[in-house]
This record gives sequence, C-alpha cells and structure tokens, in this order.
Amino acid sequence: MQTCWKERESDFTYLISSFHLLFYKQIEGRRELPRIYNSKKIFLLLL
Repeated sequence: MQTCWKERESDFTYLISSFHLLFYKQIEGRRELPRIYNSKKIFLLLL
C-alpha cells in the first residue's frame, strides 16, 4: 500500500514540475526557473 502511494506521489510531483516548467517558461521566462523549483514544495503543501 505504501509503495503504491510512493509511486503515485512521485508521478504526481513529476506532473506538477512539468506543468510548472511549461507554464512559467511562457509567462515568466527562463530566468525565473530557480524560483519555481523553490516554490514547488510550498505548492505541494497547499494541495
């Protein structure tokens, strides 16, 4: 059960980071990417 959740969690995190990369590349530009990686943990906590 816990192994399944771990796999799902990593898949979900991968989807979120991919979304962040695509979304913020268009809106903010490449120099904002480091801030996105830092805020990803906060974003996941809000979910």
